Amino acid sequence: MPYPEKTVKIGVEIYDPTDGETLSMQRYFADLVAQGLNVEFIYSEAIASPEAEFAFIDDCYNAGCKGIIGFYNIGMGETVQKCVDYEMYYWGAAIDGPDVIEKYQDNPYVLDAISYGNGDYDGGYALGKFFADNGAKKVIYSSGGADFGVPMFVNRRLGFQAAAEEFGLEYIEVSGFPGEAFFADQAAALSEDIDGVAASFNGLDFWAQPIAVAGKTETAPLATLGSISQDYADAFANGTISFLASSNVSRFALGVALIVNAVDGNAEVLQENGRIGIYAAHLWDIADAEQAQAAADVAESVYDLAQLETLIVNLNPDASAQTLADLIEDSATVESILAAHEAG
Repeated sequence: MPYPEKTVKIGVEIYDPTDGETLSMQRYFADLVAQGLNVEFIYSEAIASPEAEFAFIDDCYNAGCKGIIGFYNIGMGETVQKCVDYEMYYWGAAIDGPDVIEKYQDNPYVLDAISYGNGDYDGGYALGKFFADNGAKKVIYSSGGADFGVPMFVNRRLGFQAAAEEFGLEYIEVSGFPGEAFFADQAAALSEDIDGVAASFNGLDFWAQPIAVAGKTETAPLATLGSISQDYADAFANGTISFLASSNVSRFALGVALIVNAVDGNAEVLQENGRIGIYAAHLWDIADAEQAQAAADVAESVYDLAQLETLIVNLNPDASAQTLADLIEDSATVESILAAHEAG
């Protein structure tokens, strides 16, 4: 019999249902269900405004969801408050903002969060440094939701800009997400004399083909933030991509376990000194085909069901804040997850 006995419904907010990281997360969640956690997921469509975000939360409440995973968050604290008002648990983006963390520190519906610490900034910086290290003079920077004020994209752009300034790298910025305006700006930028493309979100899906059509695959390497997958490993092997600052998509599974644990009434057991924990899951820098393939082989199974169950107090009476911290630290680098899987 899967745990818990009664199905726990969880809403998952995403910014693009076709994004590679989203698809990887959904595959992982489906595997979790198949392996024994009795959870059901309701996914949003592409979220482009706070109003759409709030409407999705309304839909989740009406569907009987017990929690929300904020893979994406535009409304920030307002989004968190809406979940709290509905007495749905919130896990995910926006919790580590100073205004949010202090306001909800004593709120039982706001759970420990896993961010990248300075990872978004560091990831953007890594893209710029990659090009500088490889002698680039002028590149395109695809900034995603930075102009919309979405914190992760703002921080990625700040990191990239810092590297560009430090290394004297000139860049053309293409803002926003795929759509008519984006594609027009993309085509215009690719017509310029450039030495590469730095994408703040899944460049493999939205930049690799346009670069090829422009005839610049050999002269304008692609570097991106994203989530390692077999598609990325293949792209490294065939030279489509040259650098990836990869997120750990498996981190979202920790949020599933934390929501299940909270529904059981045990959220505070995993909090240290009664405070919401903000844990940093590091980005994985991948720059060659061998490492990419090895990481892709384990990316959607970083935490197995037994590890997730250690976060559920009814299944592991010894669970604590340290249990969560140890799981995250053990997956801090590509080398550490590969070593763990080899040992297992």
